Formats: sequence, C-alpha cells, structure tokens
Amino acid sequence: MKTVAVILAGGKSSRMGRDKAMLPVNGTPLVAMLAERWRNVFDGLVLSVDTRERFAHLGLEQVRMVEDARPEAGPLAALETVMNTVPAERYFLTAVDLPFGNPELARALSGRMGEADVCLIQRRSRGVEPLFSFYSRKCLPAVTAALDRGERSFYRGLLPYVRVQKVPENQFPREKLARSLFNANTPEDWEAGQTMFRKSD
Repeated sequence: MKTVAVILAGGKSSRMGRDKAMLPVNGTPLVAMLAERWRNVFDGLVLSVDTRERFAHLGLEQVRMVEDARPEAGPLAALETVMNTVPAERYFLTAVDLPFGNPELARALSGRMGEADVCLIQRRSRGVEPLFSFYSRKCLPAVTAALDRGERSFYRGLLPYVRVQKVPENQFPREKLARSLFNANTPEDWEAGQTMFRKSD
C-alpha cells in the first residue's frame, strides 16, 4: 500500500476520566465514527490499540487493529508497531481525540510532503502538529532508535533526525484547520465539542 491512515486509540484517557474512544456521537462510539470517516480516504486504515478485546463489541471487523508492541509507550511507539506490522510507503497519523479531522485537509497536507520523511502543520503559536501528520516508512529506524534510548517524544526523539516538511497553517482554510485540530482531551473539551457536532449534523 502507498498510504495508510492510522487512528491512535491506545491511550489511557486519564484526563478525560473515561474511555475517549467510546464517547457517544449521536449514539455511535467516537472510534467507530472515525473509522467510518477515514476508511476510504487513503489506501488502507489501521486502528492502533492497546488490546483488541477493548473494541471487540463494536463490530469493526473490517478495520485492521494493531496492538501496541510496546504497551503504554505512547504514540511514537504505536507508529513503530504499525510500521513493523503494516507495510506501506507513508502513514497518516490521527488520534481518537481529534473528532473533527477533515479528510480533505489531510489529502491537501499529503500533497505538500514531496521527498520529506515527515510532513506536518506548523502553527503560529503552538509549534508543529505531530498527530495530524504524515510519516514515511524511512522514519522507522529513527523511531526505533528513539524508543530504544527511552525517548517517546516526536519533537526530541524523531524530528531532529529526519527530513521534515513544515507547512504553515496559513496554507489551509482557517476554520477548517481549527476544527480539524480541535483536541478533546478533557470533559470540558468534550462538552465544548458538542456544539461543533450539532453544527455538522
């Protein structure tokens, strides 16, 4: 496969206080809604999970689930596991707590990658966005090296060691970008997001 979309859903949801993946959106668990959204955007879809059993009741048989090989080691470790399990040229990472990620924006970002190893959005005030980004398979040695030395951060463990394409946020429609990168980490975030869900109905 050329490009695989990866939904990261293996976190503990400690700040939310309940499983973010199972939060209801019009009666549908958030993770199931996202799986449907990203299913046909690229050449494949992977759900990165801590355990398959956690999602067994959702009827997601058509979605490939990959269990973390380094449990509780964060998104960088999840990327390593997916790269080692699902061969592809590029991997688009998004997270289960990005409920409004826009496929059109993701495709536009993909078109800016060129020959870089990583392509991500540069925010004016928040740095780069590692979890709505593209990673080439060429990153795998650097990812593994970072994890082997105990470094879990994309910023310190990976980005300094690979070719990075940073796309300024002003290259994308402002409202669409803000919506796509809205992060639901806490109950307050989730409550704020309900208005956005109603606007998308």
